[in-house]
Amino acid sequence: MRPLRIALVLPLLLPFLAACGDTTDGSPDVRDRPSGTAIGTAADAVSCAGRLGERGENTGVYDGGEAYDDPEAAVAGAADQVSPADVLDELRETAAEEDRRLFTYDAGGRTVVAVVVRDGRTVDDDGWYVESWARCDLAELPPEVAEASGTQVWTDASGAPVDTRTITSYAGPEHCDWQDMTFLELGRATYVRRPDMALARDVGFVVEDWDPSTTLPDDAHDTGFERDGERLWLAPDRSRAYVGGPDGVEMWPREREPLGCA
Repeated sequence: MRPLRIALVLPLLLPFLAACGDTTDGSPDVRDRPSGTAIGTAADAVSCAGRLGERGENTGVYDGGEAYDDPEAAVAGAADQVSPADVLDELRETAAEEDRRLFTYDAGGRTVVAVVVRDGRTVDDDGWYVESWARCDLAELPPEVAEASGTQVWTDASGAPVDTRTITSYAGPEHCDWQDMTFLELGRATYVRRPDMALARDVGFVVEDWDPSTTLPDDAHDTGFERDGERLWLAPDRSRAYVGGPDGVEMWPREREPLGCA
């Protein structure tokens, strides 16, 4: 929903610098657009509380895949382009031109995903295809949507979801049999829950072993971040993360070197 470490690099977690404002700062609210008005790019249609999460555009003659007979089919067939794909069934048409359509998905009273499809010429055929798409950070989508995409969203001290480029976690990839490991990215540091100790011994990718039950040190820094009732603390030198609650905490060691997964 958010790089997946090495091959762990999810496009959805790639940082984008494009700003995205809400409807109070001049960004368009597509729900107020009458049919037939000009449609810009998908990025013009979203109204993010924070930064734009991800975007894509097909410019020139489309050569990215199949063209479709109608706009709805083009949206439904865009799972290899639009992330998270789970929202495709929830998109609704909110603006139309002769050869273009705008489809959007709202959450929290704002448009957080947008897809523009065009009826035009492709390399192999003519038909409808995705011209552009954009979404806000996964933290702005419903939690179940982000979780279904493999992204674990954390909240701050007030309970508000935190941008996944500030903090995020995710399970390791199954095709490398790392699904039992959890990677927690916080700034430039990555911490690992239940690291594969055979790999840890062979390549030394973590600074020390994971500790499933320990005492929270008095000097641990409370980050204010929380997920599923578990809070996050850091050692003063940021070499360790402590995750847990009143009944106990786990110590997640910091990653020394990125772990590669082919």
